[in-house]
Amino acid sequence: MTRASGQVASNGSRTLVCISLRGGHDSNNLVVPLDPQTYNLYAGGRGELALPAASLFRIESSRLKSVFGFPAQTPELASLYDRKALAIVANEGDLQRPMTKAEYLRNPDAVAPDASSHTASSKMQFLPDGFVTPRWFSAFVRKSPEEFAQTAFKFSNGLVCGSTSGSWITGERFDNPDLIQSINAVEVGTTFPASGIGQQLLRAVKLAQTGSNLGLGNQVISCGMSGWDTHTDELNKNAKLYAELSQALYAFHQATEELGISQRVTAFTWSEFNRALAPNSTHGTAHGWGGHQLVVGDAVRGGEIYGSFPSLELGGFDDASGNGSWIPTTSTAQYAGTFAKWFGLNGGEQRGVWPSLANFGVSDLGFLG
Repeated sequence: MTRASGQVASNGSRTLVCISLRGGHDSNNLVVPLDPQTYNLYAGGRGELALPAASLFRIESSRLKSVFGFPAQTPELASLYDRKALAIVANEGDLQRPMTKAEYLRNPDAVAPDASSHTASSKMQFLPDGFVTPRWFSAFVRKSPEEFAQTAFKFSNGLVCGSTSGSWITGERFDNPDLIQSINAVEVGTTFPASGIGQQLLRAVKLAQTGSNLGLGNQVISCGMSGWDTHTDELNKNAKLYAELSQALYAFHQATEELGISQRVTAFTWSEFNRALAPNSTHGTAHGWGGHQLVVGDAVRGGEIYGSFPSLELGGFDDASGNGSWIPTTSTAQYAGTFAKWFGLNGGEQRGVWPSLANFGVSDLGFLG
């Protein structure tokens, strides 16, 4: 299939769709280096959790001048990458300023104490009724966290939607019947998987389409995918999760092209933290730090890996803990700030939300056009 033109709606509205991989996603097995030297470091550190090189879908990065692989359960991700509709952001995590291992060892208190926490208040906003979004979503639609909590639309399948101009829609903020009726009226021919994340992304696509017709303006949509807290039996759990994520993201992209909104709708993954490279005694992994994220859409400068890939050497210069907990080389502020720029926030607004951006030489990672 060739890439569609991705016709932009006349009102120019844009939609960001966040897929929260809840539990701390182990991205060490999502993007695996295939150059022999680094793969050997990976396999030696991963032990029983290492994926065989021959089983992986090969992808190339001209920026990093190297080759990598996606897991066997993700042919759809490999296809999106090859079609330049998917980019990878490497080794992203909570970081207030660039940090070497020596600096970390001298002053570990310089790192946020909740950098590897499931419930970090610096990362998440907890809304009424048990809903969660990235904390910075409110800034994307130019609302305070309190106003965002009051005006965001929430749905019983776990979806949350905030918008720049949606407060005029009256009535319930939970399963608003008028909004649901409008969403259900959008016809999508693309087949979505029946998984939880598949059905959330189907509703997200319809909401992106109908939201522009309803005058919602720019929208931020949060989806949740649980199950990534893999302290035990990680290989079997991740095999199922990777397949569900890959199939759902592929259907999502196909549907945006079908509806002609692929240039103004972008999806991305986010997780509390990456997990450690070394396995534990229960065939899983401990909490780590920096990890890899996926960005999907026709506005994405895809087919590329952005940022720096960690060395994958246990105890090496990127390892904060000795078990493969990577010191991030791309901060969450840079990752989120790149979306914010695409979303229309100017430099001053971005620095107001993430003051730490001033500590990094680059605030726009370049993965969005």
